[in-house]
Amino acid sequence: MEDKIRRYYRLVDFFLNVVKSQSTRALQIIKNDNIEYLLSAKQLMMWNWINTKEINEFSRKDAVNALGFPERTVESIIKNYLI
Repeated sequence: MEDKIRRYYRLVDFFLNVVKSQSTRALQIIKNDNIEYLLSAKQLMMWNWINTKEINEFSRKDAVNALGFPERTVESIIKNYLI
């Protein structure tokens, strides 16, 4: 019985160490503002495009024309930014 408990504790310990490691890495990424690790390639392209624009607003059509992405892709990226 004690052997089963030890194995259980080792498994729980392993799992919690993995979660801690992943959480620590995620926190570093967020704190360092390394946005490129959090976005897909297309999301990052749009993010960079938005941040290089000199105006504060843009339409979906502006993004479609500038980036060459389909409308649904642009719409999906914008929705992901808002979540």
